[in-house]
Amino acid sequence: MYNQFQNEGFHLFDEGAIAVELIDAAFNAIPDLFDNKSDTGLSHWGITKGHEQGALTRVAQPHICSEAFYNLLTKSDIGTSIAQVLQCNKLRVWGSQLYYKPHGNNPKTNVGWHRDSQHMPFFKSGVATLWIPLIDVTPDTGALCYVPKSHHLNLFETPTGAQDLDLETEAIRVMEHSTSQWTEHALTLSRGSFSIHQWDLIHGSKANYANTPRAALSVGIYTEHLKVQDTENDYGYKQILDNDFYCPVLFEK
Repeated sequence: MYNQFQNEGFHLFDEGAIAVELIDAAFNAIPDLFDNKSDTGLSHWGITKGHEQGALTRVAQPHICSEAFYNLLTKSDIGTSIAQVLQCNKLRVWGSQLYYKPHGNNPKTNVGWHRDSQHMPFFKSGVATLWIPLIDVTPDTGALCYVPKSHHLNLFETPTGAQDLDLETEAIRVMEHSTSQWTEHALTLSRGSFSIHQWDLIHGSKANYANTPRAALSVGIYTEHLKVQDTENDYGYKQILDNDFYCPVLFEK
């Protein structure tokens, strides 16, 4: 697992890694998130309601305002498996974001090619990202798509960012300025499966052509090897990194 993660830049955890009951409870809690309801006494950190116009909806930090999303992370026992991939002694959440993609070919449902590191440079190393689908996903549902080996910065040009929704044109530009072959690995995952990817891995997602919305939770995690760049904007995360509720421990030896 470790060698594949280092070489390819991502790893997939099989069906059954997370109990389906936890996945379904989080999916069923989405309407309350959209209505700004909380059962923890805390609020999420912001919502962009794109789905009302056929575009992508994002909810920042759903795990702090929804018990279902908090339980998804803390009662699933995923930390042990992740620690084996990262070869770490301690693992914590630093943040989460729900991505809700309505069906249709509206390019506003896309997430452009990007590296997480370019949008959150405060975190330098000792971090990775989980992608947990809340439904069964295939390329047709607009699942996350990885560019294998693109975490090797000397081989691939950095994309313009997640805000560039023309994925085909941007892929051509990056290919023209890269020295390694561009390939795309769109995920097929069942409920209960999830993925982890390197902080510098290029990824994005395309339109959802299925008949149902696609929902997935992106989770930022960090290990005891965390290094930050204090001159960069931390968007409020620095002050909560040691808070056990905001940043729950997923694994510790």
